[in-house]
Amino acid sequence: MKLSMLSVKRSLPVSSINRLIKQFSFELYLIKFDFRVTIKQINSIYPFIITSSHLEKTLEVQPMLKNSMPNTIKLLSLYFSFVILSTACVTTNPDFSEEALLEDGELLTGGEFTGGENTGGEISGGETNGGETSGGETSGGETSGGETNGGETNGGETNGGETSGGETSGGETSGGETNGGETNGGETNGGETNGGETNGGEIVIDTDRDGSSPPEDCDDDDPEISPSADELCDGVDNDCDERIDEGVLNACDQCGVPPNEVCDGLDNDCDGTNDEGVLNACGQCGAAPVEVCDGRDNDCDSQVDEDLLNACGQCGALPVEACDGRDNDCDGQTDEGLLNACGQCGNLPRDACDGLDNDCDGRIDEGLPLNACGRCGALPNEVCDGLDNDCDTQVDEALNAPCFTLKETITTNNSIVDLGSSITIVGDLNNDGIEDTVVRSERSDRVRLIAYSGQGSELWSVEGFDDFGSAISSGYYFNNSDLYLAINDPLNDRIVIYNDLGQPYIFISDLEGTVTSIATLKGSVRDTLVFGMPEVRTRGLIQRVRFNPDNPTVTGTVYSTYGQRNQFIGERIYAIGDIVGNIIDDLVITVATRGIFDEDRRTMIMDGSDGEIVQGTLIEFLGEVSNSSFAEDLTVGKFSQIFTESFVFGSPLSTNDFGDEVGAIYFLEGGVNGYTPGMTMYGNESYDLFGLSVETLPRPNSTTDVLVVGGDGILEYINFANNRQTSAVPVPMNDLTIGFGLAIAKEPSLDGTYQMWVSGLSDQNDESQIWILRAR
Repeated sequence: MKLSMLSVKRSLPVSSINRLIKQFSFELYLIKFDFRVTIKQINSIYPFIITSSHLEKTLEVQPMLKNSMPNTIKLLSLYFSFVILSTACVTTNPDFSEEALLEDGELLTGGEFTGGENTGGEISGGETNGGETSGGETSGGETSGGETNGGETNGGETNGGETSGGETSGGETSGGETNGGETNGGETNGGETNGGETNGGEIVIDTDRDGSSPPEDCDDDDPEISPSADELCDGVDNDCDERIDEGVLNACDQCGVPPNEVCDGLDNDCDGTNDEGVLNACGQCGAAPVEVCDGRDNDCDSQVDEDLLNACGQCGALPVEACDGRDNDCDGQTDEGLLNACGQCGNLPRDACDGLDNDCDGRIDEGLPLNACGRCGALPNEVCDGLDNDCDTQVDEALNAPCFTLKETITTNNSIVDLGSSITIVGDLNNDGIEDTVVRSERSDRVRLIAYSGQGSELWSVEGFDDFGSAISSGYYFNNSDLYLAINDPLNDRIVIYNDLGQPYIFISDLEGTVTSIATLKGSVRDTLVFGMPEVRTRGLIQRVRFNPDNPTVTGTVYSTYGQRNQFIGERIYAIGDIVGNIIDDLVITVATRGIFDEDRRTMIMDGSDGEIVQGTLIEFLGEVSNSSFAEDLTVGKFSQIFTESFVFGSPLSTNDFGDEVGAIYFLEGGVNGYTPGMTMYGNESYDLFGLSVETLPRPNSTTDVLVVGGDGILEYINFANNRQTSAVPVPMNDLTIGFGLAIAKEPSLDGTYQMWVSGLSDQNDESQIWILRAR
């Protein structure tokens, strides 16, 4: 609601008051009372002041809205002469100061309002007791219990009562009129109302309380419209300058924000430019055209066919790569995916048998009739080089001359001297399919026996003294699967049986004499051992023993054969196979006859099964003087195209017809029909000890075997198939003495070659060597 202030110098008719109340549009709600409401009581409960010099009537209150607002009444009409200062219910600080009630420094009426409160009395049950109004009081009566003395209030009326001590001089209030300042018909004479103030005795009206009055205020009913108001864009002359919305219209002479520019060929935002900021890059409405591959800038981005060209910078699909040495599809590669395995266009070349990979498949001459070596043409010829030249898994086979190639070299350590003074093939100790050896080395009175594998690696070693290991043999003495070695130990008059790890297994002791030779007789289940003791009873003794397969013992002597008086048998014993024909190997034994000034040595054949000398087998060479070195070594082979078998005896101390001690080898040739002495071959130089060692190199594919003969510093082979041609065995030599240690395996290797062991002796440490050759 609105705030209004009315200054009235004289009484107004009720109709004028009603008009003013209606014009100011305010409603007043008071607490409902059941008795007559006085002006003082109204002032005390609601923030406005009413003063009157002639109270014509009391304030009439009528209850309204009794159901919905039981404690509230609405003031319907006011019938009195008054000066009213009021504020709307929403006003929090109404101005009731004295200055607001003054005009030209005086109160608006001829009387004062003092006290403004009930003095010395209470309002109790709606009554005022003992309260007076002073300086505007009601005299001539008190209000008590709702009654006025000197005039009663009946039905809300005052009859015959006067107001004194603040009375209006010159007349009574009667019928709503005041004499000498009376109100006639609700009008005020002698003054105008202006904005609720009195100027020069006139009242000037500012209805909307905006500080301006008509005619300057072109709408006195709207406080938002006045000369001092800001012009708003609402189609109204807000500042009363007879112009509407001046200075607040947009560029299009409209209220509000100018319209957004749209792409329609018009100047929508009235800035003098059509479609600015909404055209596409091509200066057209709508989305920019999509770029197509046509050599033009369709989307007006200064680029032609961007992101549409292929790798070759052209429109359309990429060209298909062709095998022409060019990069047709512009991928940085030439002829990719089209070249054949040889990196060329076209079909692959056909493979030709020329040793080349013609079709580039990583194979040479595949699918063609290749030889055994996988090559075209005839097989290569086998040559003596230790290789399988003709690819038949055999090495150095079918050659006219014997072939020897170096396979391994073994060098001694500084504790061994004369490594290889003797070499014995003992069989396969480590089960690798290659025969192994025991090599004897000597240093002063100490002897070391070293077992080597067929590949040249040391397996184990044992040591002894003096002639320890001068006789060695091997066999399957306890079963047919475990190999054992029998080694003589003359110092202790015994034979030691070692297992394949070089560990002593059993000892054969309590013998009648010193063992100088040992041989093994092969059996169908297990082997037996034969050994000779030439010094027993000046006749010599040869014994054969067998072993208990269940425990390491000798089960007994098979036989003991003594020689005749002064014929010392058993100094040398050689197993030569079954000559007699009773399944058991037979033996060649030496028989030594000692005279006063000399010693003569011959040989005989002994039946290995029972130890009997085969009659008529005393081997003598007519016209030759035998000696103590006869049969120092023995080998068996086919050395004649006439005889099926030959025995060769080495005799390193034999003399030739000139008396030179050059050494010799003697042949005993024959077969099933018996043996007869054959030729004798002498060495070339004195003291060469030719025949110190003899070995057979089998040549199954040749008419004869090859005989290898060693001596002091010599190692030769004799090829009987080529007129007994004698040649030196090719070994490194290295200034070492060869010929003492020599051994050839009894069985060939898988490639058909035989392993041949040769020693090179030296009396200096770290110089003796063993050479392992492939021989064929």
